[in-house]
Amino acid sequence: MKSIGIFFGSDTGNTAAIAKKIQEKIDTSQENIEKYNKLIFGIPTWYYGEPQCDWEDFFPTLQKINFSEKIVAIFGCGDQEDYSEYFCDAMGILNKILVKNNAHIVGQHSTMGYKFEASKAPEHHMKRLLAFKFGGIFQICKSFRNSEISQYHNPEFTMLEWYRPNYDMFALMNEVDNFLHKIISKLKKSHFISYRQIFLKYIGIDPFQERIQKIRKIIKKITIFNCKAHSISRDEMLQILFEYKISPNLGKKFPIFVYHFPILQSSMSTTYSKNKKIAERFELYYRGIELANGCCELIDAEEQYKRF
Repeated sequence: MKSIGIFFGSDTGNTAAIAKKIQEKIDTSQENIEKYNKLIFGIPTWYYGEPQCDWEDFFPTLQKINFSEKIVAIFGCGDQEDYSEYFCDAMGILNKILVKNNAHIVGQHSTMGYKFEASKAPEHHMKRLLAFKFGGIFQICKSFRNSEISQYHNPEFTMLEWYRPNYDMFALMNEVDNFLHKIISKLKKSHFISYRQIFLKYIGIDPFQERIQKIRKIIKKITIFNCKAHSISRDEMLQILFEYKISPNLGKKFPIFVYHFPILQSSMSTTYSKNKKIAERFELYYRGIELANGCCELIDAEEQYKRF
C-alpha cells in the first residue's frame, strides 16, 4: 500500500489549515491509521508544552498501534510569542510514543557530529561586574541547564537574575515580593515562613534536630524511595520530603516565601548568624511551583574553598 495518511488535531484551525495544504499537495484523505504505510501527524502545542486535547484523548489508543515498517513525519504549530520555550514541545511527546512503537521517523535530524555551545547561566559574568563595584545589576537572558525535562522544567529557559549589594535576605525577599505583585496585580498578600516551621507544619519534625532514624522511617512511606532509604543521607532525605510532601502544597491561595534552608543545600550562601547550620537563602512558591530563589552570597574565599 502506497497511500499516505494525514492525522491531526486542531482547536484554532491553524494545524488544520496546514494539513489541508499538505493534503492538496499529495492528494489523499484521512482514514484509519493502520491502513497506511506512510503517515503525517500534525500536533499543535498549547501553553506550557501541552498536547492539543484531541491528541491527548487519542494517546492511549495510539500507544497500542504497532508502527513497524511505517514511515512517519510530524509537523506542529504553537504560540512562539507567548510560549517561546515550549511552542513545539507536543511534537516531542508524540515522537516518543511513535519511536517506542517502532515507527521510522523522517525529517528528524541527528545532532551527531555537531558541536553545540550552551548559553551560560548569567551569574558568573555578573559577579565579575560586582567585583568591580558596579552596584545593583540585572540581566534577562536565555539560560541552559543540562537537567531534567518535565512539566515544569526545560533545559533552556528565560531567566531574570539580579544582584543587590548591601541587601540582607529579608530586604531581598521584600523586593522580590514587590516585583511579583507588580507583575500580577491581583495576587493575595504573600506569606513568609522558615524552613523549620514549614517542616513542623507538614511533616511534624524539626529538620535540624530530628533523629535520622525517624526521618528514614518517614522516607520509607514514600514508596519509590523505600528501597533506597538506608543509603540516602540526611540532607538528601530532607530534600525528598520537601519536594514530595511540602512544595506541592505551597502557595495554593497566596505566594509563600520559605527561608533559612540548611547550609548543605546552599553552598553559595552565607550562614545565619545565630545558627551555622542554617543558610541565608529563600525560595518563592506559588501554586506548588518554585518561581524564584535568592540568597546572601558567600564572599569568604577560604570558606568557599572548604565547602567545595
